[in-house]
Amino acid sequence: MLFLFSAALLLAACGGAQPKREKAVFYPPPPEPPRLQFLTSFSTSRDIEGGMNLLDKLVFGEEPMEKTIAGPYGLAWHRGVLYVCDVAQGAVLRLDLGAAKFSAIGLEGAARLQKPINISIDERGHKYVADLQRGRVVVFDPDDAHHATFGEPGQFRPTDIAVWGEELYVCDISHNEVEVLDRNTGKVLRRIGPKAGEPGSLRKPTNIALDPAGNLYVVDTIDCRASVFDPTGKFLRYLGGPGDVVGQFARPKGIAVDRNGFIYVVDAAFENCQIFSPQGEIALAFGGPGSSSGCMVLPTKVLIAENGLEYFQKYAAPEFKIAYLVFVANQHGPRKVNVYGFGRSEKHTYPD
Repeated sequence: MLFLFSAALLLAACGGAQPKREKAVFYPPPPEPPRLQFLTSFSTSRDIEGGMNLLDKLVFGEEPMEKTIAGPYGLAWHRGVLYVCDVAQGAVLRLDLGAAKFSAIGLEGAARLQKPINISIDERGHKYVADLQRGRVVVFDPDDAHHATFGEPGQFRPTDIAVWGEELYVCDISHNEVEVLDRNTGKVLRRIGPKAGEPGSLRKPTNIALDPAGNLYVVDTIDCRASVFDPTGKFLRYLGGPGDVVGQFARPKGIAVDRNGFIYVVDAAFENCQIFSPQGEIALAFGGPGSSSGCMVLPTKVLIAENGLEYFQKYAAPEFKIAYLVFVANQHGPRKVNVYGFGRSEKHTYPD
């Protein structure tokens, strides 16, 4: 009996946390060839670090209190680490999948965050955080230490941020424009946003994205559309518009553009994500309201990542090969960050 008990302890100690596997959900649904699969979700430190095994509990006692993602908004992915702007906790949560560690930055000193709403990371690993309440952009270095703070009193109320070369695009909900800063000094280089009544004018812009060519997409939540500008700031066209059918919006929030120019927009009212072709035609919608696998509850942000597939292929159906990842933040519901894989199923033939 003692031998069997010892063997059970050894197995418990070596087994570790098992990946959280949920029901496989595909978009579009059968019989259409699937292009997206819901893979998994993150909501607490247990999803990253796992729970204590039986041996640890016997030796160390009860496990520490579980840490949670309370009010996620912005997301960023860098070298196996998912950064989550948690507006409820006033911090940027750091979900390190490689090290299986759940931590936070921006909790003290000059880097103390109040309402971090969005984040962008450059190729060097510097993190730029838009703090709506402070009215500042707080910069962290590659080691997550405070590096700089951009913005003067009354300059902007930043709601989103994006990096392009040596420039930093800051979405300003207060002045209905996008300020372009030098990403190293914070100096204002130019402003994008036509005057009220002109084509492309903005009313309460909330989210932005840049495509591979440097075109800027600005989500206007009030007017239920996105304005598209070329790299010089010239207005090109609108995407979407108010309505209650696919291809239209009711409360658009986060936006992202993949390497092929397809545009992803989450809608907090429809509780889904719509994908548009580079020409602005609707291609696919996924998610939808509810609490089951793949559903969304007040989604705020969509993020596309082309690296780190090795952390998530294990969740995919055996025949489904992931090309890139799609993350969606949900402010409420049982799944605070959904992870989807965009790819192809070896069981299906796809049109050209």
